[in-house]
Amino acid sequence: KTILLSHIFACIWYIISQIHDDRNNWLVYFELQDESVLRKYLFSMYYSFSTLFTVGFGDIHSVNDLERIITILLMLFGVFFY
Repeated sequence: KTILLSHIFACIWYIISQIHDDRNNWLVYFELQDESVLRKYLFSMYYSFSTLFTVGFGDIHSVNDLERIITILLMLFGVFFY
């Protein structure tokens, strides 16, 4: 369950960067837009795990309001999940 849940949230985190402003999202901010899909997925999974199951490290974080909303929901989900 944990891996599947993290995968789903990682996919959501990545999709948000694709459908929102192309110049103002976490991929551009961290200069990952030209990286491979696998590397983007790894960063997304890392973000998902660190946000869902810890307090988050802050090295990968939201950059725009939509990402902040998703982050808040992800944190709340993590609190209620445990």
